[in-house]
Amino acid sequence: GEATRTMAKGAPVPRRGAGPKRPSVTAIKKHIRAAERLLKRDGLAEAAREAQKKRLAELDAELRGAKKQRLEAFRSTKYHKVKFFERRKCERRMRQAERKLAGLDADGSEAQALRAELDGLRADLDYIRHYPPEEKYISLYTGDDSPYVVKRRQQMRRAVAKRMEVLAASGGQGQGDDDAQSAGEEPDADGSGDDADGAGAQGVNEDDFFLK
Repeated sequence: GEATRTMAKGAPVPRRGAGPKRPSVTAIKKHIRAAERLLKRDGLAEAAREAQKKRLAELDAELRGAKKQRLEAFRSTKYHKVKFFERRKCERRMRQAERKLAGLDADGSEAQALRAELDGLRADLDYIRHYPPEEKYISLYTGDDSPYVVKRRQQMRRAVAKRMEVLAASGGQGQGDDDAQSAGEEPDADGSGDDADGAGAQGVNEDDFFLK
């Protein structure tokens, strides 16, 4: 079937369930509880105890990552539509500026002003495409220029620039937020919340699993 479906006025959104399966917060929590129960057992061999402590630390890190990923996916879905239309508006303005620039004297003041405008629009496009997915999106074109919004927008421009540097260094070109997968229900403030997916935890005695 098609990988995407279409929302209002042609704005494509990722189909729910597309892309790699995200870690289950609920399943990880179950494994953490199982490891904690093992550590409370009397007579647990020291080697097994140390192994469980190490595994528990790994699970804690995995849980933080799973919560972060779920929050990113939720916000990607929530802000997908506004970012889609802002990107189209930005690209349209860029095309208009480029057409005007093509008919001007390259050394003229108007051409210089258009090149500066294009630089700003390219920065806007980077802002939209590479906005940190775990953050609430601060729109560029809503007309809200309150002191808080202006300050927050500047902070996020710096965050975008850092994110692009990391992507470039890792060879992750083009990995903007446009292709992020959709999420289910909204997570809690800390990224937790109910996760109905308990895959990977069924049919296994969790205490025995951690002793293997």
